[in-house]
Amino acid sequence: MVEAVAFDLFDTLIIGLNREKYHVLIDHIAQVMQADPKAIREAWLPTQPDRMIGANGSVLADIEKIAMYAGFKPSKDLLEEAASIKTGYFRDHLVPRPGAIEAIDAIRAKGKKVSCLTNCSKDIEDLWPKSAFHGIFDDVVFSSDVGLAKPDPEIYRIAAERLGLSPEQVLFVGDGANHELTGAKKANMPALMLTNDYIPVAVTRETDWEHKVSDLRQVADFMDRF
Repeated sequence: MVEAVAFDLFDTLIIGLNREKYHVLIDHIAQVMQADPKAIREAWLPTQPDRMIGANGSVLADIEKIAMYAGFKPSKDLLEEAASIKTGYFRDHLVPRPGAIEAIDAIRAKGKKVSCLTNCSKDIEDLWPKSAFHGIFDDVVFSSDVGLAKPDPEIYRIAAERLGLSPEQVLFVGDGANHELTGAKKANMPALMLTNDYIPVAVTRETDWEHKVSDLRQVADFMDRF
């Protein structure tokens, strides 16, 4: 029996990080660092895995790593300005999508636990305490904090363990970016796909999944099927 729901964050609890807008952000950061936008865009994805597991230690260090990979050495002032722009972008988008809070309330009304399991860089960790999401979950697992990222099965096991449950007792809900639903399945955690109709930042997104919903407010009722 499912005793908790673990929600993905990007393109699940929040929306807006579409590919086009994200590329505009990257170009803005490149301009601030007085670097070639094409080189920074090409450095963004190869350096992302380290950002997702917090390997660089800070947002400033994340930006410096991108610049160095692209062959640039901006001054500390320029790096700080670029880091501030990146953090500001995520601050503007760290807002619950329609139905998110209602979905969480409905799950709690059934006497179940709720957590958030997200791949993210240090920006989200830093911004979380002042976001609308702070304090509404039983637990939050940031990939940048635990040093693991979806779809590694171990991060799902960590999320379940921190709720005092087994993976089989936790329903993972996500949009399917970066094979996160398959990762949940490999950890023996049931998974539910939230469908989206826009192009995400994620390079890959699972589309063929048995269990799907189009609105987060459907999740509470869907729990009983597992």
